[in-house]
Amino acid sequence: MATGRGQTLVFAQTGLTGLIQDSADGRLIVGAQVVLSTDTLPREGEAVAPGLRAVTDTAGTFRLKGIRPGNYFIHVHRAGYLDRRLPLEVRADSAQVVTVRLWAPPLCLGYCPPDPQLVAEARRHQAEWTCKTDEPVAIEVTRQYWLESLTSRQPADWRALLDQAGLSRDSWSQVAASLHHVTDPAICRRAGQAYDQAFGATETHFLVFQAGPIFLVSHSPLGAGTALLDRNYRILTRFIME
Repeated sequence: MATGRGQTLVFAQTGLTGLIQDSADGRLIVGAQVVLSTDTLPREGEAVAPGLRAVTDTAGTFRLKGIRPGNYFIHVHRAGYLDRRLPLEVRADSAQVVTVRLWAPPLCLGYCPPDPQLVAEARRHQAEWTCKTDEPVAIEVTRQYWLESLTSRQPADWRALLDQAGLSRDSWSQVAASLHHVTDPAICRRAGQAYDQAFGATETHFLVFQAGPIFLVSHSPLGAGTALLDRNYRILTRFIME
């Protein structure tokens, strides 16, 4: 409640219930840390109101209380999974329930040289190279992963790449609006050729994202090897997940 110039302003508050699930098998995740923030990410050491943070219980559920309706970001962290950070509209509805799915990174991290026979087979079918569009949940999780990476100050500094794209690393919303999954077969084919040059292609379908003039191309969701390309499909750098 706040008072100003002879009138009393009452801010309606509501609650939010949610489930945290494993993207692969739908299993509910216990012990996930959940934070609701009006900023893109709470700053290190910043205090968070008790009602805006929670930990999932033995049923994988959480409850946040005393929230004003409006637009927020929900942040979810659990060891063994990639962090999620998603925009969320909290409505004036105490029955509102949200579900957030977390993606576990591959068990075999890092980059392993491709099988020469698989590379040769993929190259024989180069005319068929196109976009990877199946696994929509995995694709969205990968998009969120790259959004986190591009806007993160640690461990990689992407400022030069974002400057080239005309984007601000400090603007999560701006990068989020720019970063999208590519489904144009012609773009994916050329990006795939660059990926093949960088790593050796072993598949005929490529997962491609674009942020301004920058392309990010890999074989699969959260693939260990990803090539970053400029607008002319020249390799800017190779990224290897460790």
